[in-house]
Amino acid sequence: MQINDSSYKKIENILIVQELPVLFSHSCRTPTAHPLHIKLLPYFKEKNLNLLLDPFIVGEDVIVAMHRLNLNAVVFYVTTESITSDACKIEIDTAKRINAPILVITDGTQVPKKFQNRIFLNLFNLTNSTHDQIFKELALQIQVRARIHAIINWLKMPERTVEEREYGIMWLYSQHSQILAEFLKQIASLYHENEDNIVCHWLAQVLARTELPEACLYLQQWWAQNDHPFARNGLNHAMQLLGCKSP
Repeated sequence: MQINDSSYKKIENILIVQELPVLFSHSCRTPTAHPLHIKLLPYFKEKNLNLLLDPFIVGEDVIVAMHRLNLNAVVFYVTTESITSDACKIEIDTAKRINAPILVITDGTQVPKKFQNRIFLNLFNLTNSTHDQIFKELALQIQVRARIHAIINWLKMPERTVEEREYGIMWLYSQHSQILAEFLKQIASLYHENEDNIVCHWLAQVLARTELPEACLYLQQWWAQNDHPFARNGLNHAMQLLGCKSP
């Protein structure tokens, strides 16, 4: 299935207007934290990402400030100090609440169990000669996820027109299947009651690209709610790709 080039460009234009905010979650008691942030900055800047360091001021309630902070991703620097930090816990919990992707870097400290299903970057064995390529890859992996997070949030805004939702979801369809799978629930939440038939059709194709069996449940629910031939055609095609049982 081909994506419309003009639709892709419209979304790309939205994404390049401003840098996407990414929080560098760390403990200020870790002496290597601020130097690492300085090293990462140019790599993130190159990917149009604003890597925020300590975006709070003295006296602020961290919980309130985090709830108000606009974020599209978090880089969590795991050290002996950060894994026991109340502030870091609030930052990570907030990132989970807003479904912002979290990527983990460690200085060699054991990564907490709750993050062990993620591929993380261990700085302990890195040499100066490998830093450049590794940091480039880290920034790229953050960028693709932050962009998807930003577009999902943009699509959820009530003022979005049907046309905007169509080309936004078409843009999602063009993204890597593995990364779409990480956002399955958030993508499925874009479906509206009495959904537009074209939007329903494209959302179904996006869910099919995740290649996750869990997507079948959403597709079957949508099939029961939308009897338009074009929407049903897209849903049937997506369910066939996933090997779902048709309703």
